[in-house]
Amino acid sequence: MTERVVRVRFDKEIPKEVEKGIQDELRAKAVIFNDEDPGLLRHKLKYLPVILRTTMYDVGIWTTSLEVAVKKVKKIGVADPTRNHEFYLFGFNSFKLGEEKARELCKKWIREDESRFDELVAKLPVKLRLANTYGEGGEGRHLAWPACTLELEEVRKEIDFLLNKPFLTMDNDYDMWIVEYGGYREAKEKGPEAINSNARVCGENFQAIFDVYKKYLVNFWFTFVWI
Repeated sequence: MTERVVRVRFDKEIPKEVEKGIQDELRAKAVIFNDEDPGLLRHKLKYLPVILRTTMYDVGIWTTSLEVAVKKVKKIGVADPTRNHEFYLFGFNSFKLGEEKARELCKKWIREDESRFDELVAKLPVKLRLANTYGEGGEGRHLAWPACTLELEEVRKEIDFLLNKPFLTMDNDYDMWIVEYGGYREAKEKGPEAINSNARVCGENFQAIFDVYKKYLVNFWFTFVWI
């Protein structure tokens, strides 16, 4: 299970001491996601999984255009979802569910993501960014979302859900299906309680970024890099 740590980028005019304060606080809050998290969240949420998946994906150091990067994160996996949409396919037990069904569900998510991606971007007061990154995999390039994304109403509702409600209640067929066929590691090892715990940690991580953003009142761009 690969971990992805938050990395941030700033406008040039931001004072260095502010940059350091933001980076130090995010580091202290241990904002880290796992590769499995986008697939887990995508079973129930619309917007946070899109943000998480598109920031985790390395568009390639040769990608120098934001427009090209956006096309890659929106379209990757259409031809081969097993290879390119691995972050979502971690959300399925493809051996138990069946490879064909897992692919079809993944393609459905991809199609739905495109409009949701555009919906969020249209509401942002600033553009996305293409950020050079350095991690365990060496030098890369990732899409970065502005922190103000996390105060959009649609996104706030999903963060609040993760923080205040159980991800799984197990009182309906869909929740039982997620545990049975979701393929999420914790479902097989520890059951729905562990899934709820991990989903809450995802909410806490997004909330930590939001809290730092509101504290400093400085917009920054965040992405997630393999460590």
